[in-house]
Amino acid sequence: MRPFVRGAPPDGLLAAAYALKADLDAIEARDGAGAASLRERARPAFGEQRGPVARALHAAQGGLCAFCERRVLDPADVPVGRDPPTVEHWVPVSVAPRLALDWKNLVLSCPDPATCNQARRAAPLPSPPPDQHAYEADLELSPVSGHLRVRQAPAHLDPVQAQIWRAVLPDPGATPHPAGHLGLNHPALVEARRGAMRGVLARFERDHAGAAGTRAQRLALAAAHRAARPVPLLSAQLAWLER
Repeated sequence: MRPFVRGAPPDGLLAAAYALKADLDAIEARDGAGAASLRERARPAFGEQRGPVARALHAAQGGLCAFCERRVLDPADVPVGRDPPTVEHWVPVSVAPRLALDWKNLVLSCPDPATCNQARRAAPLPSPPPDQHAYEADLELSPVSGHLRVRQAPAHLDPVQAQIWRAVLPDPGATPHPAGHLGLNHPALVEARRGAMRGVLARFERDHAGAAGTRAQRLALAAAHRAARPVPLLSAQLAWLER
């Protein structure tokens, strides 16, 4: 999951968010409405803002899925027959309807039914969104297998890493991935990452006479990629270069 700078919300979102919160407060105070009634009011309010939010998140995230970092279609130009990216509530509307229009609670996800938002379904993720936490500091990429893993052994995880272990990376033996897991070690993603890492390693071997280069050379390459827009490497690849 790549860190990104969220930037300003799209025009009208803050006003709509304030209006929704006031509306939900009034409904709750007047009718003693339960969570189901509040969700029923929040979802259509979010639907009215979905288009501008998706376009703003696409720009902020560099056109990449917030979870697997695959490139997603521009929401403003989706070809006929293709699935558009989805706007994900980090804390689901079913759990917190008042956050339905909270700009800090929204990320853009790929539409893959086997991973990311679709695999997670409505289960809450306890860790913060990637613009609020540097996941690349906690996750590492195996350059050989292409698997993502938490840097520390499970018995030595700090609280944030333990949340990532439970909610982001599934039990290796779990098939299919249980709700709440993002499927980031899905076979298709693993193979894509393995292929990308082969390219990075091949470049080092070509540029450094069959060796992996010095740490200074790896850091220089990572810095050049970080400065590029869009960033051409996965955050896990950058972390490998900077290890």
